[in-house]
Amino acid sequence: MANSSYCGDFDNLVSAYYSIHGYASLAVCLAGTVSTGLSMVVLSRPELAAPTSSLLSALAAADALVMLEYVPYTLHQYILVDRPAAERFSYGWAVYVLFHAIFTQIFHTISIWLTVTLAVWRYLAVRFPIQSKLWCTAKGTRYAILAACVGSTIICIPLYLSFSVSPFKDGTVYYVRLSELGGVGERLLIHINFWIYSVLIKLLPCVILSFLSQRLLAALWENKQRRRSLLNKDDKDGDRTSRLLMAVLILFLVTELPQGILGLMTVFLGYDFFAQCYNSLGELMDLLALTSSTLNFPLYCLMSRQFRATFAAISRKAFSKVFEKDTSVSSNESVKGQENRGAQL
Repeated sequence: MANSSYCGDFDNLVSAYYSIHGYASLAVCLAGTVSTGLSMVVLSRPELAAPTSSLLSALAAADALVMLEYVPYTLHQYILVDRPAAERFSYGWAVYVLFHAIFTQIFHTISIWLTVTLAVWRYLAVRFPIQSKLWCTAKGTRYAILAACVGSTIICIPLYLSFSVSPFKDGTVYYVRLSELGGVGERLLIHINFWIYSVLIKLLPCVILSFLSQRLLAALWENKQRRRSLLNKDDKDGDRTSRLLMAVLILFLVTELPQGILGLMTVFLGYDFFAQCYNSLGELMDLLALTSSTLNFPLYCLMSRQFRATFAAISRKAFSKVFEKDTSVSSNESVKGQENRGAQL
């Protein structure tokens, strides 16, 4: 019998949220796609050209792909549910659900490790400013992005092997189930997958980011105190950088740390905890991860003056083009109207 003590108090909350998850996640995904798209446009501008901007662009691209892919999934899984079972659980949709699980895991892992890489490079830039110019180059950026993509694809291999699409009953409906390989050795592959997910994908990046952020903030504080004593004035840019780093760290920890802890508890507490807690809170964890990606753009705007200035310049240019086009169309229509009236006279 399942242990009823696990997460029993969350049942009402989970049930209430499940009914709105589809609409909430759809709204977040649409807003996040626009947000990440704007980030990529701004970061691609020549005035922001830098290796870190390339990392941020790759991070935004990974987040955008996750949110774009989540849109058809949430429509199928949570919103368009009033359909025949044979349509909702067709073989094609079952394959897509399996693809969704793998795709989102890979690209979210890429996003996480690009965030770690960004923190490492920022720390090197502050702690070793001269050497970092040789280490953190455009070529190094390409290698870092490639390493994140290849590494994330490799460490997710147990996930690919753990599940498969199987028919149910008369073969008219299909589900994603544990594969034969996933059930071997008392579900050894599943345990490996949870270890990788909770430790390598969630908890280890949180530990690394926490350590680097602490060291980075300490180095920034030392530099600020040194400049204050030499120039007798405050370093406002350093303050903004510190606030940005703290905001990024807090956002990352709030969204990723709970998932890592839940994954690790599943390893130790077993299937009962997975069924009652981890699986039940899956939608809430998805929304947290999606919201984290959506908030990056407003975070950059709030914390980076150069980012705001570049975005404002792009917006003014875009609006001016639209205004000029509207003015041109209105002028042409006015001329045509005068010509028509002249012809009538």
